Amino acid sequence: MTGEPQTGSGGTCMLNDADRRVLEILNTKLLVTKDEVARQLRQDNANGTDLNFQKLKEMGLIEKVESLGTCWVITQKGMRALRGSHRPTDIRGP
Repeated sequence: MTGEPQTGSGGTCMLNDADRRVLEILNTKLLVTKDEVARQLRQDNANGTDLNFQKLKEMGLIEKVESLGTCWVITQKGMRALRGSHRPTDIRGP
């Protein structure tokens, strides 16, 4: 599995398993550091990379916020994409 975006018909990006897992973690924890996500992915024996964060941010599904350090949050668009993840997710960019 790679963190590279997969392109669907019409130039849309599809979420891979690692993208969905990052969204699931952010949806559950709401405000989390990248290290916490990486630790959870390792516990789940899942892969996840900076490329997943970059892709999800470019798609508008997550945002970086400054709190007591740099944290990540899921956006409403990300929550909608995650709810539809039981079928192939087809999300257009921002």
